[in-house]
Order: sequence, then C-alpha cells, then structure tokens
Amino acid sequence: LPTEGFRTTVRALVVDGKPAFRRHQSHDPVLVDSCLVAHPLIDELLRDGQFGRATEVTLRVGLGSGERAALAEPAETILDLPPDVMRGKSAHVHEVIDGHTMRVSINSFFQSRTDGAATLARLVSEATGPDRVIADLYCGVGLFAVTADTPRRVVAVERGRSAVADAKHNLKGRDARIVRADVGKWKGNKVDVVVADPSRAGLGKDGARTVLACDPERIVLVS
Repeated sequence: LPTEGFRTTVRALVVDGKPAFRRHQSHDPVLVDSCLVAHPLIDELLRDGQFGRATEVTLRVGLGSGERAALAEPAETILDLPPDVMRGKSAHVHEVIDGHTMRVSINSFFQSRTDGAATLARLVSEATGPDRVIADLYCGVGLFAVTADTPRRVVAVERGRSAVADAKHNLKGRDARIVRADVGKWKGNKVDVVVADPSRAGLGKDGARTVLACDPERIVLVS
C-alpha cells in the first residue's frame, strides 16, 4: 500500500489562518505547509488555503469522485478555498468502494484511506457470507452493509447523527433498517451474523452484551 498521499481526511488546527498539527504528545500547534500522507487534493488545500478566523478545519476528498469538502470551527467561518470545495455542516463527498458509491458527510467517520476501507469491506464480506441476516453495529455510513454479499436483511446501528443520515441514503432501496442508538444500550435483534466495528476502546461490556443479545451464529469483529 502507498505510504504517502493516501489519507483522504485531515483535521488540522488553524493558527492565524494557516493549518497546524499538534506536537507529539502535546497541545502545542506546529504550523505546516504540506503533509506527506495527505492525498494531493487535500495537500493542495493545506498549502494554498486560507482558513480565516477558524480554530480548526476538517478537509475531506472522495477518491472515487474527486469531490472535496471542508468544515471549519466555528462553522460560519469564511474560508478562501477553490470553488469546487463544498463547505459547511452539510458538506459531503462520494466515495466508491468495490463498485458501490456512498455518500460520506464531512462529520461522518470513514476509514482514513480508501484502499484500507476496500480491503476491510472485502474481508468482512467474505467472513459474513451470502444470504445472511446481518446486524451491522457501529455501522458508520454503512460501509459493511452496502458491500455485504447479497444479505437477506440488515439492521444497522449507529449513534452519530451525520453517519446515520448517510447510512439511510446509502442503504436506500435495500432491505435494511437503520437504528440511531448507542450500541451498548440497544436491546439487539436475532440475526445470523453480527458485524461490529467499534472505536479504539473496543466493544466494552455493554457492547459485548448487545452482540450476545443478537444470538448470532457468527461474529465478525473489526479491530
């Protein structure tokens, strides 16, 4: 896999209108004029963009579409960026994974590299198998539900408002139910397979309890 130019989302501090990263194990900002791991379409914004009175900025590119999006904090900050860059809380890009086009909003979690997302999607699909009833926990924008191999039915659970909206858009027309809930507080449904992709903290006791409440034949854990 490429070691440079792969990252499709970057979040940066802003100091006097220019981007900065935090020093290792510190809150101190370090001004940057380029980033080796950022996708070239993002690196261009880091090099040439003017971020005004913002304190932070999130930049995202859809590798499959070439679309770009930006969100400043505060959101109403005026940004001096190329006209193709969608801005604000409703900004989004489209990403293509395994032939499936998905909407990814600026505030929604998505894997930081597209080839990594595609690899995970393929591995999860193979582990899940075809014609299964699936619970996709911590579903995000619906990556694993969208790329699953002809599922019989899907229930997708996610607590992030932005990601839930994306998942509903991405799973439209499929036999899928999207539940906005904290996975650890959701009571669970009987399914054949549970796919779970929790944050770095892992499932925890509550998440594990929800997985068991689904009484699956198989659990596919993305760690």
